[in-house]
Parts: sequence; C-alpha cells; structure tokens
Amino acid sequence: MRQYWDPTHVISKRLTADARPPQPPLECCTREDTIWDLVAVYPPGAAWTEQMPPAAVFNGPVIDMISAIESVMTTPM
Repeated sequence: MRQYWDPTHVISKRLTADARPPQPPLECCTREDTIWDLVAVYPPGAAWTEQMPPAAVFNGPVIDMISAIESVMTTPM
C-alpha cells in the first residue's frame, strides 16, 4: 500500500470530475468538496488517459470497503 500527500487535492478534484457510469456513485467521504478515505479499484487493463476510467469500487471509508474489494478481486471482470 502507498499513501501520498496531496496538499492541493489534485487527485480528489480529478476523481470527482471524471466520475461517470458504470462507476458506482460516491456515497460518502467528502468534506468541503474534497474526497477522503476512499477506495477506488479499477478493472484489469483500465487505461488512465485524459480521463480516469470508471472504477469497479468507488466508496469508503476504507475500513468499510474490505468485503467489496475482496468481492471485486475474486470476480472476473
């Protein structure tokens, strides 16, 4: 696992701007328009180009997403 400090919230802004179906809608984890404590799992082969690909799992908080992560990781996409 890796964690990066993003003081200007570049990643949060990008995740918000690029969110679209079939990605699940975000149900939690925003504070003052900043996403925090989020799990985003992308399908194998997903390409990050001008727009982030839709995530298979996109929610949080992280501690509550363990079973969703395990489910996606064991299901063929």
